[in-house]
Amino acid sequence: MQRSNEKSDPDRRNFLKGVALGGAAALGASSIALAQTQDPDAGAASPTASDAARAAGAEIAQAEAPLEPVSELVVQNPASDYMVDCLKALDIEYILVNPGGSIRGFHESIINYGGNSAPELISVMHEEVGAAFAHGYFKASGKPAACLFYGNIGLQHASMGLYNAYGDRVPVVVIAGNRVLAEEKAASPDWYHSSNNLAGILDGCIKWSDEPASAVAFGESLHRGYRIAMSQP
Repeated sequence: MQRSNEKSDPDRRNFLKGVALGGAAALGASSIALAQTQDPDAGAASPTASDAARAAGAEIAQAEAPLEPVSELVVQNPASDYMVDCLKALDIEYILVNPGGSIRGFHESIINYGGNSAPELISVMHEEVGAAFAHGYFKASGKPAACLFYGNIGLQHASMGLYNAYGDRVPVVVIAGNRVLAEEKAASPDWYHSSNNLAGILDGCIKWSDEPASAVAFGESLHRGYRIAMSQP
């Protein structure tokens, strides 16, 4: 498949990594400047300057410590770029998002790789609002919108809006983030917000669901799901 965004900066993720590193360096520099502040009354370094300097050193060390984990979040060739291409191939114009950790890579690719155009990301404050938007958009335009939701919590929030669309026989393409590998669940929220059979909560008001485990499988599932959604009941 041809890359959809020829004007996209190929080094954008190096830029993001540089921002993370530069932010830590700036934090350390500001701490040193604070430690070197002099007492205006004494005309020399204040009695607490050495303490501030030690505190600055500790702060710099703390700033440097998380740099490696931060860089791990910056993926040079993410599968989410391909996922954006899949949406573009289906001419999806809008994608409704209530941002969350399990969908952050997709979110970034929509903005930076896809140029935030076809699909254009629209942030909503609640998933049910996103589902209602997609419902109304199809009624007005005859074209489906996509929804990108955060795990099982996002699907629970969206359930009433998706039920309304189902009852009105309106297609909505729903994508949900889910961490299925135990070694990738770094903290308790990842466990609470992930599920086996993620779409089970929507059984009875959806036509089809799948849990693709690779980028290629995602493309196949998205195409099949779109075709089923756009078919008559």
